[in-house]
Amino acid sequence: RDDYEKDIWFSGKTFATDDFAETISFSTINEKKAINFVKQAQFDILIAFGVGLIRYEFISAANSQIYNLHGGNPEKYRGLDSHLWSIWHEDFGELKTCLHEVDEKFDTGKIFDVRSLALPRTTELHHLRSINTQVCFEVTCDLLKVLSDSRAIKCRTQKSQGRYYHAMPSSLKSICMNKFGNFMKKKNVQ
Repeated sequence: RDDYEKDIWFSGKTFATDDFAETISFSTINEKKAINFVKQAQFDILIAFGVGLIRYEFISAANSQIYNLHGGNPEKYRGLDSHLWSIWHEDFGELKTCLHEVDEKFDTGKIFDVRSLALPRTTELHHLRSINTQVCFEVTCDLLKVLSDSRAIKCRTQKSQGRYYHAMPSSLKSICMNKFGNFMKKKNVQ
């Protein structure tokens, strides 16, 4: 997966985040230095992507709304490895990406947008993260467009709260690979 992403995004070259933008690093989003930084900063909006649970101390210190990019539909799959858990349950229609407001619980905030992942005929499981990342980019651009047009950001309350999942054990991932491969074969035959 990492090699695939390096090839499609960076022509096989190795880059670091600070090659593209000024960065400040913290060990975790919830450490004191990060909380102090966000408290002093004047951001219009904060977008979280792959940071884990954002604790109350960080949320209350932020001077702006925080949105989270969640790889999955939180109304069905909250927590970690949501796409893999969708595949595990053979719930392929739930291979989605969501941008939602951050609140004190895990993936329960009001939803800005949920989008299905488009799976080209040649999609393999190791392509899924890059497809998800592309959708995350697109939905974030749409949110920023609303802000730049000085329109109110409209979010809806979640209709239901999905089950919380922990990281998928590696012993189940090979089963997911087979299930996803079988799904794509059936999809391509239809």
